[in-house]
Amino acid sequence: MSDIGLPDGNGIRLIYAVREFCDAPAIAITGYGKRREDIQQCLKVGFNKHLTKPVTFDMLRQSIAEVCGDRVGGMGGTD
Repeated sequence: MSDIGLPDGNGIRLIYAVREFCDAPAIAITGYGKRREDIQQCLKVGFNKHLTKPVTFDMLRQSIAEVCGDRVGGMGGTD
């Protein structure tokens, strides 16, 4: 998971670097998501899912389960 607006760079550059080494599931969490173009850019560069802030714990848990599929067990919870 990464924010798109980072203090020392941005999530777009981060996902490019990650994708050079692996295809691990990745979720963009950002305030930039009001426009369809923002969402499409995140997906195009390698994020598997885009979430627009504010993000609830339930949204985050569901998104992790979606992008990870069988890679993550026990995503149920006892919150």
